[in-house]
Amino acid sequence: MPVARLRILSRLPAAIPSPTGHTFDGRIALIGYELERTSVQPGEVLRGRLYFRGLAPIPRDYTVFVHVTAEYPDGRRTLVGQHDAQPSEGGFPTSTWQIGENFDHDFRIRVPADTPIGDMVLDVGWYDATNGQRLPVGDSHFVRLTPIGVRR
Repeated sequence: MPVARLRILSRLPAAIPSPTGHTFDGRIALIGYELERTSVQPGEVLRGRLYFRGLAPIPRDYTVFVHVTAEYPDGRRTLVGQHDAQPSEGGFPTSTWQIGENFDHDFRIRVPADTPIGDMVLDVGWYDATNGQRLPVGDSHFVRLTPIGVRR
C-alpha cells in the first residue's frame, strides 16, 4: 500500500539536503529532495521527501511518480519499484495549489526481495491519471535525481 504525505510549508527548511531547479510544464517546481539513504538491500524500503512549489495555476489534478529503475548499457530500462500518488492521497489535488506555496511529499518504495544487486536510478515526474500524459520537464518527461545502490 502506498504511503504518502503532503503538507503546505509556509517556508522551506533552512537547508534542503539536495536542492534542484527543475520545472514541470512551467507550473510545478521541484526545488529539492532528501533521501533517508542512497543504498538499500533487496526487500528493504527506500524513503524520501520531495519539495515542490506551485508556480502557476494548475488546471488538472496530477499524480506524482517516483521510480527506482535499472538501466543497462544497451539502453534498456526496467522498473524495479515505484510510488505513484496524488498529493496527500488525493486530499490536496494540484488544481487547488496556490502560486508560491511550498509543499513536501513523502514517499516509500519497497525494493523487491528478488531485485538483483547493482546500481539503479531514482526518477521523478508528474502525470494526468485520466490519460497517462506526463508533464514535460526540459526535453524529457521525468527528472533523474540520483543513483540508488542495491547492495547485500
